[in-house]
Amino acid sequence: MTTLVQYDSSSDDDANERDPAVEPAAVSTLPSLPSTFHNLYATKPRVGDDPAFHQGRKRAHRHVEGQWATHIYTEFWPDVKLMSILDRIVKKAGSLDKGWTSLLVSELGNQLALHISLSRPLTLWTDEREDFTRALSRVLADIEPFEMTLDNISTFVNDERTRTFLVLEVNEGISEFGGVLRALEAVMKQFKQPALYTVDTARFHVSIAWRLGGEEMKVKQLLQFVEEFGEELQALWKDTSKTIRVKEVKAKIGNQIWVKKLGELNLPHLRRTRSSSIAAADIILKFNGSPDRNILAFGMYNLASLKLRLRYRLQLLFHGRALRPQLRALPTVPHHPLAMSFKYARLPPDPGESSSLAKMGNPEQAQAMDQGGLDKNGEYELQSSKSPGSTESNTSPTGGHDVKRKLLSRHLMMISIGGIIGPGLLVGTGTALATGGPSGIFIAYCLIGAVLYLTMQSLGELATVFPETGSFVTWAGRFGDDAMGFALGWNYWYMWVTILANEYVAATVVLSFWTNDTPPTWAWILILWVFFLAFSFLSVDAYGETEFWLASLKVVFILLFFIVGVVINVGGIGDTGYIGFRYWKDPGAFADGFSGVVSVFAMAATYYAGTEMVGLTAGESKDPRKNIPRAIRQVFFRILFIYVGFVFFTGILVPYNDENLLSPKSKTGASPITIAFIRAGWAAGAHLVNAVLVITIISAVNSSLYAASRVVCMMARDGKAPRILSKINKRGVPIPALIFSNLFGLISLMKQSAGAGKAYSYLINMSGVSAFIAWAIISLCHIRFRRAIISQNKDIKLHFTARWYPYGAYIGFIANVVLVFLQGYPTLAAKPFVAADFVVAYVVLPAFLVLFLGWKWWHKTKWVNLEEADLDAGRKIYEDNIEVMDEVGDRETNLPKGRFRQVWNVIVG
Repeated sequence: MTTLVQYDSSSDDDANERDPAVEPAAVSTLPSLPSTFHNLYATKPRVGDDPAFHQGRKRAHRHVEGQWATHIYTEFWPDVKLMSILDRIVKKAGSLDKGWTSLLVSELGNQLALHISLSRPLTLWTDEREDFTRALSRVLADIEPFEMTLDNISTFVNDERTRTFLVLEVNEGISEFGGVLRALEAVMKQFKQPALYTVDTARFHVSIAWRLGGEEMKVKQLLQFVEEFGEELQALWKDTSKTIRVKEVKAKIGNQIWVKKLGELNLPHLRRTRSSSIAAADIILKFNGSPDRNILAFGMYNLASLKLRLRYRLQLLFHGRALRPQLRALPTVPHHPLAMSFKYARLPPDPGESSSLAKMGNPEQAQAMDQGGLDKNGEYELQSSKSPGSTESNTSPTGGHDVKRKLLSRHLMMISIGGIIGPGLLVGTGTALATGGPSGIFIAYCLIGAVLYLTMQSLGELATVFPETGSFVTWAGRFGDDAMGFALGWNYWYMWVTILANEYVAATVVLSFWTNDTPPTWAWILILWVFFLAFSFLSVDAYGETEFWLASLKVVFILLFFIVGVVINVGGIGDTGYIGFRYWKDPGAFADGFSGVVSVFAMAATYYAGTEMVGLTAGESKDPRKNIPRAIRQVFFRILFIYVGFVFFTGILVPYNDENLLSPKSKTGASPITIAFIRAGWAAGAHLVNAVLVITIISAVNSSLYAASRVVCMMARDGKAPRILSKINKRGVPIPALIFSNLFGLISLMKQSAGAGKAYSYLINMSGVSAFIAWAIISLCHIRFRRAIISQNKDIKLHFTARWYPYGAYIGFIANVVLVFLQGYPTLAAKPFVAADFVVAYVVLPAFLVLFLGWKWWHKTKWVNLEEADLDAGRKIYEDNIEVMDEVGDRETNLPKGRFRQVWNVIVG
């Protein structure tokens, strides 16, 4: 809808005017500029009465807040020749009666659109407006655009007999307008509005001038008009190119204009059911031409991602046979990373028209099946195109299935929380403590946490506008350069497979606490590799449910550790006595000064990696508009309470020079929690911690495989990875992408000779740089998205607004870029200089640049112009045509109730 001015009205009817039939008197002074000028530039809501808008008269009834005057109509713009005739008609009327006011031009002298009224004045309440326009959209979807002509000059008096209009009556097109009225009548009954004009006797006309009073023109004057202009109008319509095409219906609802194009594809309409399942209405794809080209498609609700532009492009290329090859060749289908699959059935032809393809099972259809155009079950696929900046005409072919939107709100919450509570936090913090000291890791984690918080604000705003599984990999191509999307996708995939290998190494170290290196490390890695691969083949809802409960256990454990940590610190467990901040003084607060703090940056980034995974889950969330903001808002709590709290307790319970933190052969797996319990003399506690570490690793490996497989699958569907990786099975699981990503987890075997500790350190440092790059590009995409909105002057509703924009986005971008270079500073300052450490610190950066420049050179991509950036594709917030269902199916019955439920919500969102 397009807002004109803030003008809430219960009615705009002349019946509400005092003495409407009396000529206006000079009872008020008109403004120095025409009222139209004030309408265009009004900045304050106008809810009072202004006689200047009613030719000096005052309303008898004040406007009622909460009610909206509504009128349905269609309009057209007359061409130069018709405008010339109409202008002479109005001037002729003015010469006969000076009371006539032209409706052809505004008070500023600009040409106006001419209206054909389709309804009486209606009144809607505020909460009815959205449902009312949806209902109009549904009933008008099956009405195709039609032609009309204007003929007789006549006059029309409104029902209240307060105004007289000089009109041209509709000649051709009356039956089509009658069909529009019949469709609208059903909506009027639904909303208990008064009936519209009687269809059988309805007169349709275009008003070109008006005057006060209900007296019709004298018969002699009317005959003069007919004689002078009637033949000229009839001659005009003999030229078929001069007919007027009715293409849309409009509704003025208070201060808003709603527009529905006739024959436009209606998107699926979601409705709530008792089982909370999503039911999609039948979608009719209508193609101009013979009716045998009509398709009745039973579609999934995510057809909304293709938007309305899809219909026009299919009209151009679809010819009623061999559907699959032709649709696959579409180069301009709006960008969407997923292929859509629909069952179809042909519609019978309209009455009076013949069609050889009107029925299912006809010879031509069978021939099309034999040619490979159709499946036996009548399915066809819609392919996505390249993102902006790409030069390829289409994407790689995909399988016939899509990822499933099965992740509930609580799944998203705990996936984000569980993603950051992994071996990196529980195991790797020990290495970070030994590197930076208690104060060093506290400062580093707080700083990186603050940067990530700003990045997540940017991610939240973009993910609610573009809830796609490809998320920031797709945005990089849309708002930056397609080459940047390519480089970011492989960079982010590399980060997750590196973290995956790191977690396999951590798993072997943790399990060796009980097994005493039997079986050997390589055997454990292979066993875990097969187990996690098999588990990942389950559907996404199984992953979400598993991650929910595993992450919940991890959160409970962290809280228990905080409590036990306080008891140990005050001397309640073991014989260490009161500890306080003893280890901050001896051996000290910093392990290696500034270099030690900087060294922890990359480790902290790796441990925080996974928080942004909520962006990847957007494409599989049932209601991203509601779920993603809720998950994003919890980030600050998680960062402040879980991570910073954990490193604080670690720093006061374990000295940074404890030999178990550094030894690659340590059975404790360098876990500071286990070390703290052992130092306190609580051996049983060490076994409990190790059990929790096993649960943590299960959850972390699941998350790593999920993220890596989804990223490379979406890249394959966008033509940036081998096409085989794009396949998705009927449960919505990308099997080839899972196997491919998990194979790279076996690189952990190559580092066994160097010791698990050394391999662990190398892997987390390399993946940390990848995290900084990904976060920087997320902030950059957010900045360019906002600037693109301004450049294109678009009105896009933001269901989640990033805090402190633009400062937060710019600070997040600059900070991440600085951290990319700063994290390797210790390798330069080290004496002696170790080349291997320097390469590990910076090798990801040149690799990213090689990918970026190579793709840019090979495909000749360009940086996306903000004025041309695609702000529509993938914007699946169910706007206008989709009613987002409430998540009744959130399995709330499985969650704790009562007061404990309130505490639970505080902890996990």
